[in-house]
Amino acid sequence: SYLGRVWYALSLFLFVAKLTGKRLPKIFRNALILFSVVVYASILLTPENSLYYTDLSLAVDGIFPRLIHKNGILHHLNMSMQLFYIGIGLIWLIAARYREKNKLKRCQFNMIIFAILVESVCFGMKLVGIPGLTDMYDITMLGYFFGTIIMLIAIFSYQVATTEQAVVITLGKIDENVRQAGLHFRWPYPFQEVIKFDSRRRCFEGNEGKIEETRTADGSNIMVGIFVIYSIEHRYKMCCGNHRII
Repeated sequence: SYLGRVWYALSLFLFVAKLTGKRLPKIFRNALILFSVVVYASILLTPENSLYYTDLSLAVDGIFPRLIHKNGILHHLNMSMQLFYIGIGLIWLIAARYREKNKLKRCQFNMIIFAILVESVCFGMKLVGIPGLTDMYDITMLGYFFGTIIMLIAIFSYQVATTEQAVVITLGKIDENVRQAGLHFRWPYPFQEVIKFDSRRRCFEGNEGKIEETRTADGSNIMVGIFVIYSIEHRYKMCCGNHRII
């Protein structure tokens, strides 16, 4: 379980930084990675050092065997770093969510924020300690599981509005089944691309929409305007045009 647990918080922090457009200095990013490497190495070499855990013993009462221990200096530092990741990550996400104008993007931000809050609650329960629960089970793993599921739904889903239809391109191959309004799932780029089209009837005005005055055969003055009402029928045939790709 430590293979993922040690790296999960850092990976999530770097993901949030990229998602919200934060450019971390290379030396800072490398320092965070190095710290996680040191923590991971100290855990693997726990019998030979007391940097992460001290006073180890194994309890076999109850349903599952569990490790009884006290916490070393690296454990306290690692918990502090995770609190740092959570706090800064949530600030970045909330700020990016309120800057975002796209409704779909705001919905995705909401789901990711909710996922991190779920993980934070489980992490807080572990830090505070709940007798009969946190001393028997690592509750943070449950938070990681549900948080990851929620974020995957946010990342791999897209919304088609009632005034839109969408065409999916999978590895360069166009799917002729047009997606209707609703919530859909897709693989991330470059495996799949989603192109949205406005399904409403649109008005194209000739001569840049200007009204012109002219004369009829009997000499009467009239005002003439040109316009065309159109809609896209074969949307998959237009998917290579200049349309919004998500």
